[in-house]
Amino acid sequence: MEHPPATFSTGRKKVTPYRTKTGIEIGKYYEPQPAWEASYDMELLQESLLTDMSILRRIRMKNIAYAWIVGAAVFLLIVAK
Repeated sequence: MEHPPATFSTGRKKVTPYRTKTGIEIGKYYEPQPAWEASYDMELLQESLLTDMSILRRIRMKNIAYAWIVGAAVFLLIVAK
């Protein structure tokens, strides 16, 4: 199946494929990637999936450990009276 020759715009003028002396067309089937714009929701979802959660887990575990230590100290102070 024969594809139509590709032409694309660089903003100023249309650029067609380069043709060599031997007749080979370089870039004949080139198609530039379409512009992609992410919505705010899509960016939030992507960020949440790509964020390194191990750091957050370590911080959360430290907070839980501190809470247990403080809770145990308060409990001991109350029981000691």
